[in-house]
Amino acid sequence: MDMSSAYIKAANEFFGIRAQKIISIDHFHVAKLLIKAVDEIRKSDIKKLPRLERLKIHRNRYVWFRNGRNLPEHLQPDIEYQRDIMQDTAIAWTLKEKARDILHGYEPKTITSWTHWFRLVKESALRPLIAAADTIKKNLKGIMVAITTGTSNAKAEAINKTIKNLARISHGYRNKERYKNMIYLRLGKLDMCLDH
Repeated sequence: MDMSSAYIKAANEFFGIRAQKIISIDHFHVAKLLIKAVDEIRKSDIKKLPRLERLKIHRNRYVWFRNGRNLPEHLQPDIEYQRDIMQDTAIAWTLKEKARDILHGYEPKTITSWTHWFRLVKESALRPLIAAADTIKKNLKGIMVAITTGTSNAKAEAINKTIKNLARISHGYRNKERYKNMIYLRLGKLDMCLDH
């Protein structure tokens, strides 16, 4: 699940004490939270730059959302250039990448790794990142369950996206029944072969 307090509360009420062992918070939601924090810091850094510099930087804003391990070679100069003039963004991005390394096992998947990361975030004094770290710390048990069990809600997210795309592609349906039928047709794995 994501880090919504409503979902966690419902799981705790339904499963009781077992909820602590089965609530699994997907790494996608952790990454999304960190990217949002990096973007807030990036916007704050951009406001401090001269106008012409802002235009150039704005065109390359998505560089900071990328995974550093899979960063294409042609984007390396952009990161190097922006790192010098947007230092807070560079620090936030580096800490985001460190958290990603813990999530994906490039660093030891232990509470100690997270404790060290929380300390680095606090020392950075970057408010949006500190707020994200507080949310992660609050939900760390669920994140650790996801890391150790390898569980993910990626399949559910993919189904949800397909359903939303059906509505978007059709520009809406006349009624809910037709929309429901289209969902069954697309996702129901129906046997459409007719035997003669």
